[in-house]
Amino acid sequence: MKERVKKEHRPVFDLLKGLSDNLNQLTRLAHAKGIERLEKQIAPVLQEVRRLLKDLRDDR
Repeated sequence: MKERVKKEHRPVFDLLKGLSDNLNQLTRLAHAKGIERLEKQIAPVLQEVRRLLKDLRDDR
């Protein structure tokens, strides 16, 4: 049976899950307080998610 996710990629998926949880919390705050106030906090999270996804794609 073929593995859907490589074992070495599991830590990356765990990190992505944590980052997505943080992003969801920041999104809720952005709706409550206005996106402009949280833009600086959101940008690094999005950048890290993009980097991790790129690493996964490049490591197929």
